[in-house]
Amino acid sequence: MYYKDYKGTLIETGDKIRYKKKKGVIVSDEFEGLYAELKNGFKVRIKDVHRDIRVVYKKRKKHHNVGKRK
Repeated sequence: MYYKDYKGTLIETGDKIRYKKKKGVIVSDEFEGLYAELKNGFKVRIKDVHRDIRVVYKKRKKHHNVGKRK
């Protein structure tokens, strides 16, 4: 399942987020799906609160075709 924040930005594993003045990182779990680990030690399930989350930083994508031109 894909979730979006309040602006419509896609929430993915490794993104840095802000939720109610607390910062955290998105972590994947095969049983519960996506959840966020916040700085104060809380775990928040994205399924429940994805509209209250703001994505601050997106994880960088890998460039697969670097150096393959001849």
